[in-house]
Parts: sequence; structure tokens; C-alpha cells
Amino acid sequence: MPLQVDINVIIYVLIIFLLFLFVMALKEKSLIVIKFVLKTAIGALIIFAANIIGQKFNITIPLNIFTAFCAGVLGIPGIGLIFLLEWAIF
Repeated sequence: MPLQVDINVIIYVLIIFLLFLFVMALKEKSLIVIKFVLKTAIGALIIFAANIIGQKFNITIPLNIFTAFCAGVLGIPGIGLIFLLEWAIF
């Protein structure tokens, strides 16, 4: 009989783990985690703006943590990569 695990339990465990890593990084005064969080937030804003402009051309990018991180870290080439992947898949 396979083990059945509710998806919400997995999500809660991952959130607690990420919060633990964030607190540990702040204790050691590591700014790397803060930079990644800030870049992800900026990437989310860039994708939000690109979706507003892209609605006129019927092109949208899904806004999630992975696309926001890619756009935040890679910048304009990251947005181009996401558009290319969106075009290639759909």
C-alpha cells in the first residue's frame, strides 16, 4: 500500500525549512540570502510590468517563484529566456 501524503503538509514543511535557512543566514550575517530575496522581488515586479505590456500583444508570463528568480538574477536575458520557453512549450 503506497504512502499517501497530503500536498499541504509538504508545502508547510518546505516553508518552515526555508524560514529556518533564512533565520540561520541572518544569524551568520550572510547577505547572500537577502540579495536573492531582493532580486526575486525585483524579478516579480519586472514580470508584472511585462505582463501588463504583453496583454496588448496577447503574450503573458506566468508569475511564480522560479520565473521571478530567473528574471531577477538574469535580468533582460532572463525575461527573453522565459518568453522563449513559453513560446516553445505553448
